[in-house]
Amino acid sequence: MDWERINKKEVPYLITILVAIAGWSITHVADRVLKAPVVEYSTKIDTTTDPRTIRVTILNLSNKAFFNLRFELQGKTVKACNIPMGFEPPAWASNLPPDEGTDGVSFTISQLQPNWRLTMCGVYTGSKEPLFILKDSGQGQPIELRRPELGLEGHS
Repeated sequence: MDWERINKKEVPYLITILVAIAGWSITHVADRVLKAPVVEYSTKIDTTTDPRTIRVTILNLSNKAFFNLRFELQGKTVKACNIPMGFEPPAWASNLPPDEGTDGVSFTISQLQPNWRLTMCGVYTGSKEPLFILKDSGQGQPIELRRPELGLEGHS
């Protein structure tokens, strides 16, 4: 581009085009981020007890509601707590008992609406923390879980 040939009258048009491209780019990226299903999680582990207790809290940060989910705590020594699934209103938890298997325990979540927070509890022995996964019961597709960022844990 020959900058010497650019007329002073053309400069505002170039600036307008650059601002439009930047605005479109920001809008496009923000739209994709808002459409992506995001479920945040946090964990609390009580190591003073034997077996150890793990509580995993999930929070739906997306605008999308999820239905028929399975939350699994995976590990050979993982069992369910005697504590029912916790929730913060307006959310409600399923009264179905957790399914215990040889590879861990799974919880049925009938629905997870935007901004709903649910807490699952398990116990395990050994020093290795259980793995956990949230997936769609019908398709078996995992849903991405993210840790809270910027020290905003507990804020909704």
